[in-house]
Amino acid sequence: MLFNNFELEDLYNSYEKDYFFSFSTACLNPLTINQLLSLYDEKDQEFLLKDLVNLELDYSSKYGLEEFYSALENIYKQYPKLKFLSSSGAAEAIILLFSSLFTLGDSLIVQKPIYPSLYKIPEGLGCKVIDWDFKWAEDFKLNLESLKKIISENPEVKALVINNPNNPCGYCFNEFELKELINILNGRYLIADEVFRDICLNLPPPVASIYEKGISISDVSKSYGLQGLRVGWIATQDEKIIEDCLAQKSYFSLRTSILSEKVAVLALNKREVLLENSKILIRRGLNKIYENPYAIKLTKAGLNTRVCDQSSESFLGEASIDLLRDSFGGLCMLAKLNSNKNNLKSLTNAKLSSLANENAENKDYEQSRVEDFFQELIEQGIFILPGKVFGAEYSEYFRLSVLRTS
Repeated sequence: MLFNNFELEDLYNSYEKDYFFSFSTACLNPLTINQLLSLYDEKDQEFLLKDLVNLELDYSSKYGLEEFYSALENIYKQYPKLKFLSSSGAAEAIILLFSSLFTLGDSLIVQKPIYPSLYKIPEGLGCKVIDWDFKWAEDFKLNLESLKKIISENPEVKALVINNPNNPCGYCFNEFELKELINILNGRYLIADEVFRDICLNLPPPVASIYEKGISISDVSKSYGLQGLRVGWIATQDEKIIEDCLAQKSYFSLRTSILSEKVAVLALNKREVLLENSKILIRRGLNKIYENPYAIKLTKAGLNTRVCDQSSESFLGEASIDLLRDSFGGLCMLAKLNSNKNNLKSLTNAKLSSLANENAENKDYEQSRVEDFFQELIEQGIFILPGKVFGAEYSEYFRLSVLRTS
């Protein structure tokens, strides 16, 4: 295994002490244990708290806490064929799957753009990764013909990897589209990172439930606001995949934290309430963005699509944005800094002026605009995630959180 630097996480790590507000977060606001307990009747809270306090902090079984699996089975009760394996977040689930299913020289197709570990890990394992690019020029629309072409030219391909809903562009495959993918794959694996699925406004089925070679990955971070627990899971109909991943897990986390799983159960058993509250926030954020689909106005206080006082010191500028209406899911989308529509205070230095004079359409100019905008905001304690962390071809974009609206 040889893994390159993880640019996305490295960027967050480098600046985590330098900002107090992020326009680009892909997680819900974190919950406290007290907030989780408040979801229960008062008579149950004392029992649950006592249960936590008296928990023996030993290793769990090799599979994990039995209560956690009962909660998962209840969530997926309409899909009785599914088998599960807990993991230390979706991050470990991804590496367990790829190291179990693939080896040096294997080929797989990966939807682009996508969360980087979904292609960097197979690359690190020596696999051949073939991009299936959802192009900005095509509004990230599904192009099945391009997928068919890739497979016809690479019949040795063993799997297709997708984010559903997608991070960062927000595209969400519906059930019909997922079944189209399955038909095209013709017996190959379909691996879906579904960490945003539970809060998707148009809920698609888990890939593992509709395909015997489908594998779903999820966690309690993105949809539940429990990112600090580091609890995730793999779901599949194939018992052998679970056992193979379990064997790999012995070399990674060995066991998932019994305390983390115990707290996760509190949330999963009250998921309907938590998810509905989250969807209210997402609808509210989307509605504000949809009020003006051509520009967003960035201020120190937050994101606003309505008219604001551009002479105010808090006004940082505005950026054009294209929206995915019918297919949107998750918590984020890509925004593009369009030189013809933007009025960003950060883009006034001599270097950019020189580039603009040479060629306003120059990609180096557009990339410099994003980088300069990033630096300007960081200096004011505000973070945006530059699109370049998803690949050089996305250097003109930044990831925008739907929840970060005012």
